[in-house]
Amino acid sequence: MKKLFFTLLVIATSMISFADDHKEKKDVDMKKIKSELGYWEAKDCKAVSDAAGLMLYLSYQSLEDSDKVKKEGNKRRADELASEGVVLAQLAADYATTFSAFCK
Repeated sequence: MKKLFFTLLVIATSMISFADDHKEKKDVDMKKIKSELGYWEAKDCKAVSDAAGLMLYLSYQSLEDSDKVKKEGNKRRADELASEGVVLAQLAADYATTFSAFCK
């Protein structure tokens, strides 16, 4: 029993030397690391996100206007507004793709 206790004591004390010293923490500059990885700053990410939201809103408005104009009988103008809505929706998707690629 004494041998087992002594062996456990030796193992336990030797493991203390392998313990991680938390006093020597280095300051990690996450901004620098993200910049090196190609990520954008938060203000730039916010601008891209806002732009994507704006394009999506304008796309919706254009499609709504297209429906109204179509009901009034102006099919050509309705088609133009619908095309505009599709282009704006694609721009919103492109902005969202950019946001997801560079903003983490």
